[in-house]
This record gives sequence, C-alpha cells and structure tokens, in this order.
Amino acid sequence: LAAGAAVARRMRAAVTEQTGYPCSAGISHNKILAKLGSGMHKPDQQTILPRRAADALLVDLDVSRLRGLGGPKTGGVLKDVF
Repeated sequence: LAAGAAVARRMRAAVTEQTGYPCSAGISHNKILAKLGSGMHKPDQQTILPRRAADALLVDLDVSRLRGLGGPKTGGVLKDVF
C-alpha cells in the first residue's frame, strides 16, 4: 500500500499542476475499498485503507455507497437481508 500511496501522491500532484484542480485518491487492496477511500477525505487528500480497517468501515456503511451493489434491484435485496 505504501508504494500505491506514493504513486497516487505523484499522480494527484501532476493533475493539480496540469489542470489547477485538486483531486483525491483512495488506496486499498481492491477497487471497491479504494473507491470508498477516495471519497472519505476530500478535497485534495488521499486515504489508505488497509485490510484490517475494512471491517470497521463496512459494518455501518449503507449498501448504497458500494458501487455496483446499491442499485434499485440488488441494493433493495441487500438492504432487506442486512
């Protein structure tokens, strides 16, 4: 995760330098957790979400925040189950 954080830091700096707009990044072991992390600390910050922190984050998270799972069909079923 440390290497990913270093890459994300350089990429964010390049985006800001070239566009003038800040951006945020999430770094984790999978795409869903990285996407959640990128939205946690905005603007112009990055969040590293290690595996050991995933359970604590997900336990109270509304299923609609999970990309691909929060739509009307699947999201409704998951909300009923969980």
